[in-house]
Amino acid sequence: LDLDTAIFHFSLALGASVAYFVFRSRIGAKPAAAPPPPTLPSPEQLGTLIRGRRSVFPKDYTGEAVPRDVIERALEAASWAPTHGKTEPWRFTVFHGADAVARWHQLKLDGMRASMSGDELDAALTKAERKQKELKNVSAIISLGVKRVASSKGKLQPEWEEIASMGCAVQNLHLSLEAEGYHGYWSSGGVNGWAECDGTRAVLKLDNAVDGQYVLKDGTPVKENDRVLGFFFVGCKRTDANYRMKREPVAEKTTWI
Repeated sequence: LDLDTAIFHFSLALGASVAYFVFRSRIGAKPAAAPPPPTLPSPEQLGTLIRGRRSVFPKDYTGEAVPRDVIERALEAASWAPTHGKTEPWRFTVFHGADAVARWHQLKLDGMRASMSGDELDAALTKAERKQKELKNVSAIISLGVKRVASSKGKLQPEWEEIASMGCAVQNLHLSLEAEGYHGYWSSGGVNGWAECDGTRAVLKLDNAVDGQYVLKDGTPVKENDRVLGFFFVGCKRTDANYRMKREPVAEKTTWI
């Protein structure tokens, strides 16, 4: 064979050999191992997280932004709170970032003007303006709403159970943020006041009673509305902000039978 023909046949043989070994390696390859199951935190780790949780006030936030994905994970944790009748009553509206927080403040002022008058309104507006300077430190504000929805059996759960469910959801919010190095504060400001006026309810999508559903109060059928249970402030704590806390021994508050 001349040199060119020899090189040609050698190239064919080499290509066929490579293709053969690639094919064998693929059909003979073992399937990828399944990822290991998630590891649960130890009782000690969980206890440390729970005992380390603090309600941190906006005045002690740094103004640093809390990433949206951190807040989304905290809301996902909140949605795994206990829910009687599987009604999942919690509803959240997230005011994220400086512009949105400023909108929340305006919503608050508008709600006060719609629900108050006279000296009460003047005092509330003065306090709100004084507190406004703290809002520049807040990364996000989350409204805490309870939506009155019927269960799969067409019945409303007792309102106190839905409110208790929201309390569990907020604890999950707290713990999820704490686990990632961020903090929160549940404010009851506006509850039974400006936060439940029609304008505020419309923005928060909490403006409807459950059609055709009534509960008895003192023997009288009453239609129940959605509830606004306050707002959850989210931010980063200043390193010099010291929040100490203690609890009395639980044995002093427990009876075993």
